Amino acid sequence: MSLPQINPQDKQGKWVVATEARNNVVAACQNITSARRYLSTIEFPYCKPPEVKVLETAASHVYTDMLSQQRHQYVYANVYHIMYKRCKALIDWFTHVLTETIAKDLAEATTAANAKAQELRQERLNLISVKIKEELQQDVSFEARAEDLADDSTSVTEDESQVFQAEGGEGEDKSGEEPPAADVDADEPFNPVPLKELVQTPNKEDLFGDAQELYKKHQENLEELEKNRMINKARQEQGLEEKLRARRSRRQRQEAVANEQQLQQA
Repeated sequence: MSLPQINPQDKQGKWVVATEARNNVVAACQNITSARRYLSTIEFPYCKPPEVKVLETAASHVYTDMLSQQRHQYVYANVYHIMYKRCKALIDWFTHVLTETIAKDLAEATTAANAKAQELRQERLNLISVKIKEELQQDVSFEARAEDLADDSTSVTEDESQVFQAEGGEGEDKSGEEPPAADVDADEPFNPVPLKELVQTPNKEDLFGDAQELYKKHQENLEELEKNRMINKARQEQGLEEKLRARRSRRQRQEAVANEQQLQQA
């Protein structure tokens, strides 16, 4: 139910609808901001920070806007309805990137990973054959089959290689309904740019970062971990040596005291 459909005298009903709308708008702004933070290397073609800021401001004035039909119509046409179209266009763009870039790269990586898993399995079988020959003096041979990879933890299954999608599918409105048209024309009508005319879709480096830089960072992390491990090991060995020295010293003192007592008794 929209605000104009509520009886003007039903103040409680108007407050309930306005509160629900405000909460949904605030949640939408948070989702867009979080998506931008997680995808910091990607430039969004729609729903840029200034636009989200306008939407947040409108949400903070929702109780004032609902008191005037004229103001409600203006804000709906120039903010809410326009931002709905922008968000819908952004979801379509995300879907385009998923299907045209990420899904293709993932399919190629999955094929390459399964091929390497096949080679690894065959190498394991070859080593088993060599070991059997050394121990039992018998010549045996094994051959890795593609169907056996389904039980191999190193293989990537088709289900695991799918791109996860949020609830609701590929950016489709599950209700199948468009929001009601604005009663007034927006000051700046929004007409989404066709996907083909948008800025170039992000490449691998934009999506995942520079592979060489990531590998270098990974190596640095491994070296740092190894360095810390050696330092901790040296500290443990030093502590153990100190404990052993203290124990030997205590034992020597005890033996000296015992020898002295024996001499005194003699």
